[in-house]
Amino acid sequence: MAFKNTPERLDQIDRYLKKEINAGTYTNKKAKEDLKAAWNLINKRITALGLRKKANKIIAGMGYTANPGELLDSPQITKVKEWLTKNEVDLQGKKVVDNYALADELKKIYKLKDRGAGVKKATYLKSYASEIFDDVEIVKGKVFKYLKENERSLSWLARKCGVSPVTVHYWAIGKNTPTNKHKVEIYKATGIMIKGIKL
Repeated sequence: MAFKNTPERLDQIDRYLKKEINAGTYTNKKAKEDLKAAWNLINKRITALGLRKKANKIIAGMGYTANPGELLDSPQITKVKEWLTKNEVDLQGKKVVDNYALADELKKIYKLKDRGAGVKKATYLKSYASEIFDDVEIVKGKVFKYLKENERSLSWLARKCGVSPVTVHYWAIGKNTPTNKHKVEIYKATGIMIKGIKL
C-alpha cells in the first residue's frame, strides 16, 4: 500500500527518524519496514532533519555505508580507502585529494561510464560513506593542481586575492564560489581561467 506524502505523513516519518536515530537504534531495513516508505524518501527526510552524520555513524558501526546493502568492507570500498591513503596530500595542514583524480579512480573501481559519473560518485560517497574518508577533503580543479605542482600554499593564494586562507579553503572544497573579482585575481596569480570569469 502506497502512502501519500501529506504533511501529516512526513511528520510521522520525521518523528520516527528522530526517535530511532537519537536512540542509536536506526537501521535502513527497519525504517523501510516500519514506515512502509521508499529509501529515497527516508534518505531525504534524514538529510532535511540534519541527522545525516549521526545516522551514518550508527550505520557504519554496523559495518555498512548509508547506501542500503553496501558493506564498508566491500571490495569497492576497500579499494577506495586504499587509494585515498596513497593519494592524499597535505595542503595547509589539511589532508586533501583532487576531485578529478578521485573521480577517475572511482570510474575504474565502479565501472562508471565517464569522469562526470565519477564526480557524482565521489560526492555520494563523501555524503553517505564519510567514514572512509577519515578527514580527507576533496578539492576541486586546476587551481589545486597548480598549488601542489608549484609548491604554493593556500595562504599564498589568499594573499594574492586579499582574502583569508579559510576563504580559499572553502573555494577549494566547493563550499563557496569565488566572486568574479577573485576569479580575476586567481587568473593573475596562476594563469588559470575559472569557469564564468569575466575579464
